[in-house]
Amino acid sequence: MTKTFKTRFDVCVTLDECSGYVPLDCPVCELTMRDANDANAYRTHMCCAECKMMWAEPNSEAWQAGWRPEGEQLNNYKIKLRQQPTYLLI
Repeated sequence: MTKTFKTRFDVCVTLDECSGYVPLDCPVCELTMRDANDANAYRTHMCCAECKMMWAEPNSEAWQAGWRPEGEQLNNYKIKLRQQPTYLLI
């Protein structure tokens, strides 16, 4: 089975769902996938780990039916994510 989608740069991509492909950017928040947690979340929920916790798990039935966040709610979430540091100091 194949899947076709358009990236934020208006590039059409067709994928074989059996390929194990994980995109560089989350299709929901459009931020870069960071690690194995994001890759695993993408394989199960088609989004990064942050979006999985924020959107997919609390709305699991709607998510499986194809619902995705949009509009001002999603934009505010993206702003919040972009304000977080991308590294940790220990």
